[in-house]
Amino acid sequence: MKNFADLSKAQKNFVSRVLDVCPEYAEMKDLTWKQLLTAYFLLKEQRDVTGEKLGFPMWLQKTNIVSSGTYQMPWPNAQEKTEWEAAKNTPKSVIAPKKSASQATSARLQKIVDTSPVHDADVEDFNAILRENGIAV
Repeated sequence: MKNFADLSKAQKNFVSRVLDVCPEYAEMKDLTWKQLLTAYFLLKEQRDVTGEKLGFPMWLQKTNIVSSGTYQMPWPNAQEKTEWEAAKNTPKSVIAPKKSASQATSARLQKIVDTSPVHDADVEDFNAILRENGIAV
């Protein structure tokens, strides 16, 4: 039998949301198939508002089956519920994607062009400028 701590992020979200839509289930150790369906369809009705796409908990049939049509629910205790809600509501930091090698080279060349003094093509050899900046010609 799985406990709340053993569940994946999606499974924890499902269990937590079931308690949100059917708080009366929190007092029940086991749920019937019909009760699970009721909670699932309530969550599905809220999909337009919440945007959540929660699938049916097929994992319960593999791990938490008590008897035919009865499932032991891995309800969170008060501390787990508080921690889960806090983690779920914490904004995620966004990491900028790394530049590819071609982007870095292009940026480097553009910087050289931007910072280079204006040269008269008759006076200076362009290849010499590239060599001075560490670019093999």
